[in-house]
Amino acid sequence: MLPPPADRIESLLISERTPTRSQTHAVSVLVTANWLGFAVGSAMAGALTQHLSVGHGYLAGEAAALVAGAYMFAERFTCSSPADGG
Repeated sequence: MLPPPADRIESLLISERTPTRSQTHAVSVLVTANWLGFAVGSAMAGALTQHLSVGHGYLAGEAAALVAGAYMFAERFTCSSPADGG
């Protein structure tokens, strides 16, 4: 099976934006950040749902996605130069 589009984009960005010798580390940081974000987001949504309502859990997730998207959009203009050629 082909990986989802997000995985392909992440792999492409790592290969283009990190030095060859650091790509393994970049992938491990990416995977760790993804799973940490999944765990923290799930815990927060669960707590909000339990104590407030399902809608509050959804709203918190949407707000986090908007903040992350805005941050990534702002940072895309400050990316370092492409990785070394070897």
